[in-house]
Amino acid sequence: MANSPIRKASELLASILPAESMDKTNMWSEFFRSWKFIAGERFCVHAKPVDVKNGIVIVEADHPGWIQLMQFEQNQMLKKFQNNFPELKLRGIAFKIKNEAAEAKQKPPEIRDDSENEKQKAAQTKDLKHSSVREVLDTVQDPGFKSVLDSLAATLEDENKKRSKRKG
Repeated sequence: MANSPIRKASELLASILPAESMDKTNMWSEFFRSWKFIAGERFCVHAKPVDVKNGIVIVEADHPGWIQLMQFEQNQMLKKFQNNFPELKLRGIAFKIKNEAAEAKQKPPEIRDDSENEKQKAAQTKDLKHSSVREVLDTVQDPGFKSVLDSLAATLEDENKKRSKRKG
């Protein structure tokens, strides 16, 4: 498996992110993994947080009925988020319906077993450490995962710009 072109997401992130950004990445990873604890077993099957904007956690649900039920628990969920992630300064939770039409358009990645494809993946993986963030993101085939990584890269770029302005 050491020579395998298959890499963990953490390895991809470590190859494109500076060390100080990994702490932030780990915090976001923990944030999204905590949903089962925050929402409980009943809700986590039907809804999940998909973003945080301006201190508001955006939660996507598969049916309006689940949104209505979660709104009754919204204050408790927000308090749990705030207690576990005070650095995010969360102010609220917004709910939306999952867009299944857009999701249906996304095709699963193709699975091939030809050696040429494997050679290409191996060459791409070898060059990851020397590639730009955008070049690495272009190698990710899963649209959902690519979207998450792209959003993370944009956030980090914004943070770097802010940091550069403060220094300069």
